[in-house]
Amino acid sequence: FMGPKSTGPRRSHEVSISEDEETLLGAYDTLEPATSTEQENSAVSMSQIGDAHVKRGNYGEALDCHRQALALHKKESCGLQNEHTAKHYDKLGSVYHGTGAANRAASYYHKALAIRLNVHGEDHLSTAESYDKVGTAYAEQGDYDRALNFHHKAKHVKKKLYGREHGNTARSFWNIGDVHYRKGDYDEALAYFKKAKEVQEKVLGADHPDKTATQNSIALTRKAKRSNES
Repeated sequence: FMGPKSTGPRRSHEVSISEDEETLLGAYDTLEPATSTEQENSAVSMSQIGDAHVKRGNYGEALDCHRQALALHKKESCGLQNEHTAKHYDKLGSVYHGTGAANRAASYYHKALAIRLNVHGEDHLSTAESYDKVGTAYAEQGDYDRALNFHHKAKHVKKKLYGREHGNTARSFWNIGDVHYRKGDYDEALAYFKKAKEVQEKVLGADHPDKTATQNSIALTRKAKRSNES
């Protein structure tokens, strides 16, 4: 049983891109080989081109650009792993996630997480965000127990850094609720969505999109629960 789909909003594969991104895409085929002093700037530019391809839904081109960006970064940094390295792995994971290859996405998110644990340690927002990305990838695969494990780790870090009443902590409550929803554990899902809503009511503005998403999640979960009980 793969469970119901996520209660969260989905983005279209194609997103409008800026004039700057159009220029980057147009320049892609004319890029010159970088010198050693230009490599990191080239890595950033190549990554931006990859981002523009993602917005167009050109995932193959995006993967190629992000792989090149990672290779340039590794060459410039002499193999030293840092936050920039983790971000390149994250972008590769994100592209694979967009194609539906959640298993490949998880492998890259794990690489980013390992670097952040080494560079920042456990109690850092970047580490918590990596836990969430790994958890989301596992949820997409239907591996809900692993997903919950990583989302709970993220929640633990965020509560330690910010306390319970913070938007980041509320998002962790929502992530955990979403996995329970996918599992069909509607009572648990409602409990966590309500925790998210309680925090969001205190710390977010009236029109914040996270509040709307959580309210929609609560409504969908109640509807699914009624259908399951009928």
